[in-house]
Amino acid sequence: MPSVPPVPDFRMLFEAAPAAYLVVTPSFDIVAVSDAYLHATMTTREIVGRHLLDVFPDDPRDPAAAGVRSLTASLQRVLQERRPDAMAVQTYSVQRPSTEGGEFQERHWRPVNSPVFGANGEVAYIIHRVEDVTSSTRPAPAHAASRAKDDFLAMLGHELRNPLAAISSATAILKRTGGTSEAATTSRAVIERQVRHLKRLVDDLLDAARVQAGKVTLNRRPVDLADGVEHALSVVRAAGSLDDHELCVEAQSVGVNADPTRLEQVIVSLLANAAKFTPSGRAIRVHVGPDGDAALLRVEDEGVGIAPETLPRIFDLFFQGERSAARSEGGLGIGLTLVKTLTELHGGTVQATSDGLGRGSTFTLRFPGVAITKSLARPRVQFRGRTSRRVLVIEDNDDARDMLKTWLVLEGHQVLEATNGVEGLSILMTERPDVAFVDIGLPMMDGYEVARTARRETDHATRLVALTGYGQAEDRQRSFDAGFDDFVVKPVDPVRLTEILGDRTGTFRW
Repeated sequence: MPSVPPVPDFRMLFEAAPAAYLVVTPSFDIVAVSDAYLHATMTTREIVGRHLLDVFPDDPRDPAAAGVRSLTASLQRVLQERRPDAMAVQTYSVQRPSTEGGEFQERHWRPVNSPVFGANGEVAYIIHRVEDVTSSTRPAPAHAASRAKDDFLAMLGHELRNPLAAISSATAILKRTGGTSEAATTSRAVIERQVRHLKRLVDDLLDAARVQAGKVTLNRRPVDLADGVEHALSVVRAAGSLDDHELCVEAQSVGVNADPTRLEQVIVSLLANAAKFTPSGRAIRVHVGPDGDAALLRVEDEGVGIAPETLPRIFDLFFQGERSAARSEGGLGIGLTLVKTLTELHGGTVQATSDGLGRGSTFTLRFPGVAITKSLARPRVQFRGRTSRRVLVIEDNDDARDMLKTWLVLEGHQVLEATNGVEGLSILMTERPDVAFVDIGLPMMDGYEVARTARRETDHATRLVALTGYGQAEDRQRSFDAGFDDFVVKPVDPVRLTEILGDRTGTFRW
C-alpha cells in the first residue's frame, strides 16, 4: 500500500495571524485545528481525526445547519477550482467570559478556504480560516477610502449600463429587421464593440483584484519594446479608439525583459487612456526607443490635462479626477493603477506630468534595457488558406455552444458537439476531430481531465483548445500542463478562432 504522507506542522501558521484555523483533507477529515478555532466554536481538540460532518452535522431539519452546508459547498469549490474561496460574512451570538459579565454578544466572522497543494500538484489539504471582523463591520465615519469606493461603484454601474443598453437596443433592431438591413449591420457592429468594452472592464476588475492580493506573476523573456507598441496599436485601432485622433508614432527597436502579454496590457491601457481624454482631431504622440541603458516609452496627448492637486494620486486604485455629472469620460479608475503596478513588477518606473487642465498630459515609462537580436522578432501567423476542419465543441452552456457552432458552420467547418466532459471525451476518442474546443468548467468531468485522458489514451493529433473565463498566467499554464495546445479566454474572439483553425502549427503568442 502507498505510504500516507505525514501531516504538515501548521502551528507556525496558527501563530502567525490573529485568526481561527481548521485544516481538513479533500475528504473533509479534520487534521489540525488552532486554539482560537476551538474557543470560537466551543469544541475540544478531540475533533482532530474526525470527519467534519461528524463534528458539525448537516441536519436538513436544523436551520442552524445552513452554515455547515455553506462551508461544505465552499470546500467543494476549492477542490474543483483549485483556488481560494471566500464565504459570506457570518453573524453569531457568542457568550462573553463570566469575568466580562457573561452576556451574549453579536460577532461577525469572515471565513476563507484555501488549498494546500501536495508534491503531485493536487490539493492535499484545505485551510478553513475564520477572521473576526466585528470591528470593521460596525458603522464608521465616512473617509477617503469610503468615498473612493462609492465613486467606484457609481462608475461601475454607469460603465456596465451603457454597453448593456446599447446591446439591448441593437438586439431589438436585429429582431425587428430580420438581420439583413443596413440597420442590422450597424447593430451588429454596436454589439461587437460593446462586448469588447465589457470584456475589457471584466479583465481590469479581475486584474485589480489580483494586484491587491499580490498574485500577479510574470513570464518574462527578452522582447522588442517597439514590437510591443506595434502590437498594442493594432489592438487599440481594432477597437476604433484612435479613429478620430491624429496619431504620431516614432519607434526604434530596444530590448526589455518582459512578459509580452502584460507589456501589451500596459501599452494598451496608456493608449486607451490618451484616446479617452483627448478630444477628436487632436494629436496623440508615441515615442519608444533607447534612453541610455534604459528602454523608454512615452505617450503624449493634447487632451484635458491633469490638475496639479490630482497628479500625486493619478495611479491610486479607483481614483478618478473631477468629471462631469454625466461621467462622459468613463473608466473605473483601474487602468493607470495596473500600468504602474505592472511596470514596477518589470523593474521599471512610470511618471505622469501635465501643465494643468486643458494642456494635455505625458506618461513616461522606463524599463531596464536588454540586448536583442532579430531572432527575437514577434512570430507571424502563417495561414494555410480556408480549409474545412472537423471541429468538436464541448460546452455545457447552451447559448455559448450554439453561437460557437453557428460561427464555425458559417466558416465552412464540420461541427460535432457535446454538453459534458464524459460525452465530449467519448466523441473525441471515437471521431478524432481536427480541433476540439473544450470548456474547462464542464459537468461530470472537467476540461483538464478531458485533456489529460485524451492525451493518455490516444496518440491522435487533435488540436485541443481550452475555453475558459479565467485568463491569468497560472490558468494558461495549467491548461498547457493538462495537454491543451492552445488557450482562449471567453468571450471568444472570431479573429483568434480564425488563427487557430487556419494554421495547425503556428505560434500565436508574440
